[in-house]
Amino acid sequence: MNQIMRVWIPLDEKSIAALGAQNSIQVTEGFSLTQQWLAECDEDDPEILEDDLLYESGAHSMAVIVANVAAIETGHSATVQIQQPVAAQDVVAFFARSSLDEDFSWFGPSEIHNFLELVQRQ
Repeated sequence: MNQIMRVWIPLDEKSIAALGAQNSIQVTEGFSLTQQWLAECDEDDPEILEDDLLYESGAHSMAVIVANVAAIETGHSATVQIQQPVAAQDVVAFFARSSLDEDFSWFGPSEIHNFLELVQRQ
């Protein structure tokens, strides 16, 4: 069933460019605190779970956004299928890391320009 979910979305270079140029991106997949993923975890602290999901979703990306969008659980752990374009106003957080640092830096929803500046320098 289609519902509004908080979704962690790893970004590639094309998505970062689209976000900067159009203030939206078209993606089909992201990660969320699905019932299946929560059942697989030994943790129940929401902050730790969200941090784990950030690093899982960003394992192969230098940038991740967190957005409230319409999505459907796929039945594969934390993976969800996104049902709409993701607009900048849907984003509740931006995360980026440099090639020199394993930790993500957090940017608030109003800091899209700072986020884009950092990730486009990579």
